[in-house]
Amino acid sequence: MVGKPFRFLQASDFHLHQPPFGLAQIPDHLVELLADSPFRAAARVFDLALAEKVDFVVLAGNLVDPHAAGPRGLTFLHEQFARLAEHGIAVYWATGVIDRRSEWPASIAWTSNVHLVAADRIQRFTHSRNGEPLCQIIEAGPGGTGQRSRPVPGGELRLAESEEPSSKNLAEFAANSDHLFMIAVAPHLLDPIEIADLPIRYWALGGAANSSTPLSLSNPQRIAHHSGSPLGRQPSEVGPHGCTLIEVDADSQIRMTPLSCDVVRWHDVRIAVAAAAERNGIERILSEQIEERIAAAPHCASMIHFTLSGEGPLMRNGHRTGLAADLVASLRATYGHSIPAAWTTGIEIEPPPLLDDWFTQETLLGDFLRAARSREHLQADPIGLQAYVSERQLAGAMASFASITDSAERRSILRQAAALGAELLIPEAVAIKEPSR
Repeated sequence: MVGKPFRFLQASDFHLHQPPFGLAQIPDHLVELLADSPFRAAARVFDLALAEKVDFVVLAGNLVDPHAAGPRGLTFLHEQFARLAEHGIAVYWATGVIDRRSEWPASIAWTSNVHLVAADRIQRFTHSRNGEPLCQIIEAGPGGTGQRSRPVPGGELRLAESEEPSSKNLAEFAANSDHLFMIAVAPHLLDPIEIADLPIRYWALGGAANSSTPLSLSNPQRIAHHSGSPLGRQPSEVGPHGCTLIEVDADSQIRMTPLSCDVVRWHDVRIAVAAAAERNGIERILSEQIEERIAAAPHCASMIHFTLSGEGPLMRNGHRTGLAADLVASLRATYGHSIPAAWTTGIEIEPPPLLDDWFTQETLLGDFLRAARSREHLQADPIGLQAYVSERQLAGAMASFASITDSAERRSILRQAAALGAELLIPEAVAIKEPSR
């Protein structure tokens, strides 16, 4: 069946109430930008909807916590929806757990172009252009698919462990299709295996910070896609963030185009340092990396973390000489106050391998290094820091950092600890003469 082509914008997880976090220190000149960045990034979503002249906008939930964001959050959305209404652009918003719809002020009244669904329901809307139906949009609230979502650190949503996917509820999406192209909107993660056989052509999902496409099938084409948040909020959420433009042609073929909206962008850059490298050479390499990122995203402030690795004298003596701190200070002075700013959040010097014979010594150093290595091999054993954190901190955002379970992060921390221990126990053995400059 030949249909009419149409295009729409998918976005989710604005989290207007939550500015970026994870910086050890926030420079004064970036405080305002960071605080306002969720609103600026979200505004770009609506700017793009107007610029691309889409037929409608799909919002897969988790836009604003009305209590944490205050009146500004709901007022901002009302203003943006009104902008779209002036151009005849509809909004289909499947509210998520974060949105706390039941706690909205009774006085809130959205513009007529906004279509909402109750938290525990599945509801269908037929979108038309000039009176001719284009597609069917099926919205589900956080309980509408038989699954509950729960927030986790970083703003991402996960399904509650106690809930099993409900095939019956998911199958409701496929009923009464009227042979129209069907778009399902859910504000949380879904198992792609559970939805792969349903005749939904496009799943617009929320609950994820980063963009991803967990389901992509052909013949017929079926896609499940997370557009991700318009803004990365922590150092682990690297790279561009934004929304997704979806174009459906007359043959119901789908094309997706990511559009960046972020005003703050995180980068994690690893650099292998040559054994004979000198400080000036390393700084030049770092500067080139920063300038590349400024050129690639001139609309964004860049937050850049560097990891340096190498076995030369400069790297081996890096902790002792304060190399990382010196480089950070220099790069911040050169690029941190430019427009756009490129702020070096930190430089980590990855410790080179320790000498094998140190591990075999019957000394305090040998005992310490063997203990560190044995802990490194116990992958199932998390590093628990709860004893060093106050109860008040454990009740807040700090709780997610008190137990280190990620294997790569855990290995890095233990190797850093081993290198530091070796440096303190036999500093004369760790210090290696640097090349003359």
